[in-house]
Amino acid sequence: MLPAELTSFVGRRKELAAIRRLIAGTRLLTLTGPGGVGKTRLAMRAAEQMRRAYPDGVHFVALDSLSHGDLLAATIAAALRLPDTTADATAHLMEFLRAKQLLLVLDNCEHVIDSSARLVARLLAEAPEVRVLVTSRQVLEVEGEQTLLVPPLDVPEVSSRREAAKLDVLALFADRAADSVRGFTLDERNWNLALRICAKLDGMPLAIELAVAWLRTLAIEELATELDRGLNLLDHGSHQAPRRQRTLRATIQWSYELADTAEQLLWARLSVFSGGATLEAIEAVCGGEGLNPDEVLGLLASLVDKSIVQRDDQHEVPRFRMLEAVRQFGATRLAAADTGETLRAWHRDYFLAMARGAEADWFGGRDQAGVYRRLRGEHANLRAALEFSLSNPGAAELGLELVTRLHVYWINCGLYGEGRRWLSEALSSAQPTARFYAKALWVCAYANNALGDTATSKELGRQALTWSYRTGDRAAHGCARAVLGGAALLDGEPEQGVRLCESARSYLDGPGETTWWLIAESILLISMAFGGAAQATLNRAKHAQTVGEATGQESALVHVRYALALALHKAGRHDAAVRQCQAGIRRARDFNDVLSVCMFAELLAWIAEAAGRFRQAAQLLGVVEQVWPLLGGKAMLGSPMWVRPHDDCLHRTRTALGAEAFQTGYAKGMANSGDLRQAVAFLLEERRRGTGVPRAENQLTKREQQVAELVAQGLTNREIAARLVVAPRTAETHVDHVLAKLGFTSRTQIASWIAGQPADERA
Repeated sequence: MLPAELTSFVGRRKELAAIRRLIAGTRLLTLTGPGGVGKTRLAMRAAEQMRRAYPDGVHFVALDSLSHGDLLAATIAAALRLPDTTADATAHLMEFLRAKQLLLVLDNCEHVIDSSARLVARLLAEAPEVRVLVTSRQVLEVEGEQTLLVPPLDVPEVSSRREAAKLDVLALFADRAADSVRGFTLDERNWNLALRICAKLDGMPLAIELAVAWLRTLAIEELATELDRGLNLLDHGSHQAPRRQRTLRATIQWSYELADTAEQLLWARLSVFSGGATLEAIEAVCGGEGLNPDEVLGLLASLVDKSIVQRDDQHEVPRFRMLEAVRQFGATRLAAADTGETLRAWHRDYFLAMARGAEADWFGGRDQAGVYRRLRGEHANLRAALEFSLSNPGAAELGLELVTRLHVYWINCGLYGEGRRWLSEALSSAQPTARFYAKALWVCAYANNALGDTATSKELGRQALTWSYRTGDRAAHGCARAVLGGAALLDGEPEQGVRLCESARSYLDGPGETTWWLIAESILLISMAFGGAAQATLNRAKHAQTVGEATGQESALVHVRYALALALHKAGRHDAAVRQCQAGIRRARDFNDVLSVCMFAELLAWIAEAAGRFRQAAQLLGVVEQVWPLLGGKAMLGSPMWVRPHDDCLHRTRTALGAEAFQTGYAKGMANSGDLRQAVAFLLEERRRGTGVPRAENQLTKREQQVAELVAQGLTNREIAARLVVAPRTAETHVDHVLAKLGFTSRTQIASWIAGQPADERA
């Protein structure tokens, strides 16, 4: 018998399909995942859908109230309504099941995991027509067991209510909200608030249900604000739920009590990370003072097995993270142990070392795009390290060093606004004699230029000149001159920009200063192009391009390409200018370089209009309208050097097309550039050429593609595990995910799919 469902079941179509497929090919399937993710409801719904396949029925056994594993067989027998007539409940149960064709659902096995594993192993051996569906925060590790990880509901970033309406997570929110508040619906006013709440709760169904219940008391705006302050609201729940699920804290406490002392200690220490961490970071930060560093890997693996920590393979290097509520629970334990400050200092030191290495790699031209991806992956941890440093008076100088060494991230990777905030805060708490003070001043000035605030930029630039002169910091002095040259250009004084950048270059001749030299050179080249020296700009830009390519300065080359494209446009060489723009956009995309994309989009519109391609110009002007706000500063940088050509282009294009045709093209450009990714695809004409459509293999992670290829080679799961140095059950999980993502049911289909891929497209 299956228990009645008290609330409607929402979504999970993909997981339900995977369960039906997997259970058809195995006799034991375990649904794993953290508490509150919805394993029980999913198992119940799947069992209901498969009822007709089992002549002797589908039987649900709740084990959450079972306190002793010795009573497991008796509990199952009672659920099957077997008379209690023997002292050997296990033998009695096996005798009953031996000739049955049924599905047995064992719900919540984690606290009696050893007893469950022994009994299920015996059942599989003695009752050949019985299949078992288990829910547990930990796998049973029984031979033949298949596992399916039940993830939280997906909470992607969407830009419209139409897209939001397709999300299971918002369907759950709306359904439960309607149960709490009669007449509640998601509309244009509140859908984004609902999505923000769901994101804060990591898409966890239990957390969403507990939060939505507060809509009886709070407006949705108030609920979102309260959750931003913390998750204490989730300490109240339904009295009808099992005791362990009446509040989110009770659900997490249940997992905490199932962990041993060392696992609990690592759990608490892991809470110092924000947004997860790599194994290297975890071992470096969490080992020591009561936790042997050599034990960290084994303890981490155990926490993953118990669904306390989630492994994320969507990155170049696997990451481990906890759901936010689980992390906050660990943080309370860390605070109670009075070791929080120590761990945060270890955390800060690790990411300061990372920032030093990233800066050195960047200046050395060692895979700058890889440096960006590495820093982007640790963005939340870098913020946490900065918050700790800048809120601790004794660590102000370390905070200044951290934020300044990250300048390659702030000013080359589209984070001008955030960089300016951190830099301003660090400068306000540091002494002017601090080692990185002058450098922080010019970096902050650069960020202000990128946001169109030249007045502040000039003030900071002049301070940087003063302090760099006093401290003998030649590089900071040269960069300050370049930034002041950029401010002069933005203020409509390109000749002054050329003079300042010419003088800047003479200070940037030290080892490892090529990046700064190219920044100064690119500002100079852009100033020259706007000043009318198109041919001289082209000649000089080729030298800068050669220097950048020889030294791996891919990011700075984006700005050189802009100068080249601008000069080509000024010289009337439209097609060549377009090619430079598109090459620059492709490289800017690798760095999330929003400013460069904005500038290239603007320039493409000018080129199209100058070449008489007015319909294209109208579309590009629509893109421009959308992308400049993504920068977070002033459109066209608030500069007459960009505003005047923009207005002229707009006027001439509208005059050439007429108001109606212009508006049609303009609207099309806006519609195809809702975010940076869409805008870049449109600017590069990827959608029109069909190259923007993802290939099937892109559905798989890099690791899953590896696993698929090993399956195609005929390797077993155990052999795949040995080849990849992972646990056998991890290999099994990867194979399951490959099958589910590709919609296949056999390993032979995977092999055929791999064989059909061109060799040069395989991971």
